[in-house]
Amino acid sequence: MSNVGLWHICLAGYVKPRDPLMESYVGCWWIHSTFFEKVWDNIMPPWFRAVQALVIFTVLCNLLCMILMILFFVRGPKESLYGTRRIKVFFIEGALLFAAAFFVLVVSLVFAEMGRDPNWMPRPWLNYLSWSYGFNTLSGFFSAFGGICILVKAMLLRGKPPGPSKAASREVEAAPSTASGSTMKVAESFL
Repeated sequence: MSNVGLWHICLAGYVKPRDPLMESYVGCWWIHSTFFEKVWDNIMPPWFRAVQALVIFTVLCNLLCMILMILFFVRGPKESLYGTRRIKVFFIEGALLFAAAFFVLVVSLVFAEMGRDPNWMPRPWLNYLSWSYGFNTLSGFFSAFGGICILVKAMLLRGKPPGPSKAASREVEAAPSTASGSTMKVAESFL
C-alpha cells in the first residue's frame, strides 16, 4: 500500500488476503474504478463507505450554507428570501454548519480509529494520517466557529426590536431641538 484517500488510492503490490491467484495491484486509481472489483470489499469496507457518505453530506451542508450567505448579500434574493424570515434563515444556516462540524467530527474519529485496523490494510503500524486529514479536521473547527457566529447573530436579531415605531419617529421630527422636556420624552419613547 502506498497511499489511500477517500476517492483515490495508490497501491504498491497489494495482494488480497487469502487470494489463491495472488493477484497484485499496482498503481494509482480512482477508488471506485472497475479495476478493483475483486477487492472492493477489502479496500472499501462498510465503515469506509459510511465515511465517504458523511463527507458528501458535509460538503452539501457547507454548499447550501454558502449559497444562503451569498443570497443574503445580493439585494433581490435578500428581500424575497430573507425579508421577514431573516432570523429563521440564520438559524437554518447555523444548524447546517453545526451539522457539517458534527459530520467532520464523526469522520475524523472513525477514520483515525479504523485506519489502524489490521484487517483493512496490511501493516497497519505503517499507516499514518497525512495533511488532508488535518485539513479535514480543521474544516470542522471552522464550520463550528461559523455556526457559533451565525447563531449569535440570529440571537442578537431575535432580541432586537424590528425598528422604531412610526409614532416615535414622528415625535423625533416634531420635537424642537432646544426644548429639554420634549427631548426627554423622545428619549423615553425609544426605551
